[in-house]
Amino acid sequence: MATLTDSEKLLLNLIKIHSISGDLDNSLKVIKYVADYLNTFSLYIKQFNDNGYPILLATTKQTTKPEILFLAHGDVVTADDQDFEPKVSRDKIYGRGALDMKFAIAAYLNLFNELHKSRKLTNLNIGLAITTDEESRNKNIDFLLDEVSPGCAVLLDGASDWNLEASSKGAWTVLLSLKGETAHGSRPWEGDSATERLINLLAELKTAFEPLDKADATLNITNLHSKGAINQVPDNASVCLDIRYKDRSRFNKIKKRLTALCHKYRVKLKVLLEFEPVIHDTANLYLRSFNKSVENVLKLSNNQEVVSFGASEASSLSKRGIPTIVSRPSGGGAHSKSEWVDRQSFNYTVSILTQFIDLVSQR
Repeated sequence: MATLTDSEKLLLNLIKIHSISGDLDNSLKVIKYVADYLNTFSLYIKQFNDNGYPILLATTKQTTKPEILFLAHGDVVTADDQDFEPKVSRDKIYGRGALDMKFAIAAYLNLFNELHKSRKLTNLNIGLAITTDEESRNKNIDFLLDEVSPGCAVLLDGASDWNLEASSKGAWTVLLSLKGETAHGSRPWEGDSATERLINLLAELKTAFEPLDKADATLNITNLHSKGAINQVPDNASVCLDIRYKDRSRFNKIKKRLTALCHKYRVKLKVLLEFEPVIHDTANLYLRSFNKSVENVLKLSNNQEVVSFGASEASSLSKRGIPTIVSRPSGGGAHSKSEWVDRQSFNYTVSILTQFIDLVSQR
């Protein structure tokens, strides 16, 4: 195994923090780790509390308008303890958050360190921000953007292989819950099965997503749950639906279908999370400069522009008219036990971001 780089050492430390979204104590540990690292760099550091969820903002100038804001979320999806024990192979780093997206925090920290050592940092007008609720409620970003309005944002939370995100799907996560009437399991006609009604609803809804087309709208059924004895007709049931969509008109049809089914089966719907689809202006000078930096570092002649299936905080940035660069290194297994980031690709991050800053500064 090759010697660990400074960015890799930082990433291993960050993966070890069990910052599952909603675990406010461990989310605060991520914020503290970042703040402690940055404290020696003569930055203007603020910490905010958004209903218990911590946010960090560090800027090189005492301003609410940094030209470039490097943004990442420090929370991760639920995981077992062993997923927070990073593993390093010859070419990969494994662990929860390795790709989504603690690698970015590690790279940003190392970037600021390198700029500090070269005495460039305080001459720049840049910032770094960490949110902690992207995977669960996605409200930190709007709280943050009420405090800071950057010229552009760098959000390494989409696309892959250092391709540039040209657009991303929207996401709509809802909780369906319903009540029935219990009865003995041998006499189901005497009750009102909540699970049966819910299963019938899901079966009808599923037809709106067939045949499966990953470029179109998709449905992910999660957290199907009911309480009661195994020989009872269940009087309660709930399920979460994770719906991804490309365009608003398609989404409106799905929403109308689901609303009608909820009425038919007497189901309550609660919106948990919502991201609007994003279309980036890839001709924007910031995005073009970033793409040029990738091409220079990776020695490419024509870096690709791609569609991301996942959603990100770019949705909120886009609504405020802030040009947002979404990209990331090679990796895979996000939100799974096999999450990983490619070491070589990851270690290009600081060079790419340094070139990007230089190109922006020359404008």
